[in-house]
Amino acid sequence: MTIFAPVIKTLTFTALALLASFSLKAQQDSIPSDSARVVPTDTLTFEEAYSALNYRNWDDLSYRPIDSLLEVGGHWTLNEWTRDLYGQLSWANLATPLTFLVYQPNEEIGVRPGFQSYFNGWTRAKELRFYDVKAPLSGIRYLSGYQRGQLFGGYFAVNANERFNIFFDYERASARGDYFSQDNLYDRINASTHYRTKNNKYAIQAATTWNLNRGRESGGITDLDGFSNPDSLISDRELVNVRYYNSFFKARRLDLAVSQTYLPFADSTEAKGIGLYHEGDLDLGNRTFTSTDSILGNYFIDSTMTMDSTHYVTTNQELGLVFRSGLKSFTYVKAGLGYQYGRLSNPYTERTEGSVFVSGELRGDAEKFDWMARGKLFVGGTQNGSFDAHGQISFDIYDFGFVGFATFQQQAPSLQSEEWYANDFIWSNDFQSTFYQKLGGRLNYEKYASFSLNLQNWSRPIYYDYTSLPAQLDGTMQLIQAELDLQIPLTSWLTATSRTTLQLTSASQDIFRLPTWVNRSGLFGEWEVFDGALKAYTGFEAITYSSYRANRYNPVTGVFFLHDDLPIGGFVYVNAIAGFRIGTAQIYILAENVGEGLFNRAYYAAPYYPMADRTIHLGIRWRFFN
Repeated sequence: MTIFAPVIKTLTFTALALLASFSLKAQQDSIPSDSARVVPTDTLTFEEAYSALNYRNWDDLSYRPIDSLLEVGGHWTLNEWTRDLYGQLSWANLATPLTFLVYQPNEEIGVRPGFQSYFNGWTRAKELRFYDVKAPLSGIRYLSGYQRGQLFGGYFAVNANERFNIFFDYERASARGDYFSQDNLYDRINASTHYRTKNNKYAIQAATTWNLNRGRESGGITDLDGFSNPDSLISDRELVNVRYYNSFFKARRLDLAVSQTYLPFADSTEAKGIGLYHEGDLDLGNRTFTSTDSILGNYFIDSTMTMDSTHYVTTNQELGLVFRSGLKSFTYVKAGLGYQYGRLSNPYTERTEGSVFVSGELRGDAEKFDWMARGKLFVGGTQNGSFDAHGQISFDIYDFGFVGFATFQQQAPSLQSEEWYANDFIWSNDFQSTFYQKLGGRLNYEKYASFSLNLQNWSRPIYYDYTSLPAQLDGTMQLIQAELDLQIPLTSWLTATSRTTLQLTSASQDIFRLPTWVNRSGLFGEWEVFDGALKAYTGFEAITYSSYRANRYNPVTGVFFLHDDLPIGGFVYVNAIAGFRIGTAQIYILAENVGEGLFNRAYYAAPYYPMADRTIHLGIRWRFFN
């Protein structure tokens, strides 16, 4: 047992006792009534109309407003619907996959494709928000970064009436990158909609995401001396340092999710009563890698072309009873029966799995706190005996807010780790189930400070060894993760920001690789000129993470595997930012890696995958509303 195991065990037993009564955040006990949002249109000011965008997440019961004005940190998104990139690094251009510096576990139970590059950075359908707008709202965004690429996108949100909204968002990025062998092109479509009847007896919400990424994949550069030497020319590194010649990839994913509730005895103004619910999702994906010069060799096909194409499909369907009480301390309860199916295949082999599960969920939203407990137990099929339990409680005390959470899971191995038969690799395994525990909490002080701490423990985790083959650890591994997020106003116009993550790992073998610390700090000024007609936002930030032996990426199988030869990190990556807002238009200028030439040039996001050289991004976001 490792040094963290006693701590994990003690907290595990404590959390198990609490799990029956604590869990996820829910904000109101009913869907907004028809009369709650009637606002005369002639009373809207310009700022109200510009910010008249409300949203809720998949499991939320109420809407919250989005502050769409220029704000600290806004340069990371260019629109309200993309995520903060803290703890994530892209490989050399806009459209490349992401490397995760801050550990984010895959908490799905059941079929998992196992790919770790192209799919992990993509949005899932249940991560999309649902919107509510006072007037039709649309916008465009554009970002240019020389060889790092062009990004263009637009969105549209409209309420057909106060109970029915449609949202659509499209984005395309085309990026050559700083290195010829890292061309990328991706398209992304996100859409969501929700509807409820006037008497609240029936409600439905649905979301879908579609992602397509294709380009050339080099496997990274090999001339490390050339890349590390500040005096070398970019062209020297572009033309000769190719690991895989004529190698191409394509990855796509379509994810759909729907949730319906029918309450035949619902109150006419509030969604309370007893009835039926249905939740379902469908996830389709594939990934293809081709090469005329695979260094791994064409083991199973006597050909000059290596091609590995893998497809997967998963679906979950769940049906049951739901009771909405209309009470704040005990909002609702639901219980159901579900079925899960998955298939992973390539031209040479196919694996499928199907499982039956029972599920339950309890929620409450009192005046001072809210809570939830939910779980699944698999009672038949390939996941028989697996379980998934989550608990969370949150409450406010004066200016402080606290959230505590716990997760306990036992799940069968992913289909990809169990069996693989293709041009470059072949394996067949009989792994045991993995047991995963996570305990933690977060303390906030208004918007100025947030501190979180969580402990994670895995029994018999599966990883990819030095030969890029899946293996299972005969033991446990642990992670203690602490994060401090600060936003400190130094003056009325100057703000300092800092976000630091500390990650301490322990395992019976050295298989768990993370930087010990990650930090992003900045200093930002906010200005107004011409009586507020022009608002400006300027500043700089430094991103750094400790040196560590990161896992190397295998473009053939799409996984990261153990690697010791090339430590990465230990450098400072400095960006300068300026943003301006005139009316409903926002203009961004981002100078990335402005310190190039002042320090060692060997800035890697993953072994053999360099980060971008100095790049100037020009971006615009323009909103339109009626």
